[in-house]
Amino acid sequence: MPETLLEKGIPTKTLNELAKKEKLGTGKPPISEFHYWWTRKPLITSRAVLLSTLSDILSAKELGALIGLDGNGRVKPAFYDEPWKRAPAYRLVLARARELYGEQLKVYDPFAGSGMIGFEALRLGLSVELSDYNPVAYLIMKATIEYPKKYGVKLADDVEKEGKRIIEEMRKELGEFYPKHGGREVKAYIWAWAVKCPTCGKVTPLVNDWRLSEEEYLAHSVVNGELRFEVKKGKSPEGNVVRGEAGASSAT
Repeated sequence: MPETLLEKGIPTKTLNELAKKEKLGTGKPPISEFHYWWTRKPLITSRAVLLSTLSDILSAKELGALIGLDGNGRVKPAFYDEPWKRAPAYRLVLARARELYGEQLKVYDPFAGSGMIGFEALRLGLSVELSDYNPVAYLIMKATIEYPKKYGVKLADDVEKEGKRIIEEMRKELGEFYPKHGGREVKAYIWAWAVKCPTCGKVTPLVNDWRLSEEEYLAHSVVNGELRFEVKKGKSPEGNVVRGEAGASSAT
């Protein structure tokens, strides 16, 4: 058996850079926002390992082109944000793989977790057998790999329909606890313990961070003896609780 590219060596430093970008912030695939699997393997590294295992004639430069690198092994600017969201041009690699391993190529992953290696293998046109003894991992794989391939667009339509039904049921059952404010739907609620201030006697929430987002925070003040809150833009001040103790910035 010839030595494959994986055995010869692949650009792990740049792959790590891409994998880090994929795992952090908005780089994660949409499924990660639905349910984050703690040991999910980055798609970009799964793709690199599979491609480099399947071919002995694929060069490091050619592998780089398939995963979003330029001719010098650096990340292509246009691909940097989401190379893992594009299926690679794999036909030549697959043709050589069949010469090496035969026509019936199949990838087995007995500890597949959320199934990212299997997902990339399907993108390459391979048959896949995945398993995991963890029932949560098994359910994630069924819902994100098997069912979309089996049911196609109908699955998306059914999920959307069922999601709307659940939301309506929740509105009927819990709507009274989430009233509109100023006639507008509330985007989010922040829950916090509250105590009566020993100085002003007003009920004060205890939070360690007034930040709502990267650009906004919840500002507090006392107006005519009443505690008021409003959303402001800018850097958030420190909260009024530090490790369970009342801080100096209490709204009194």
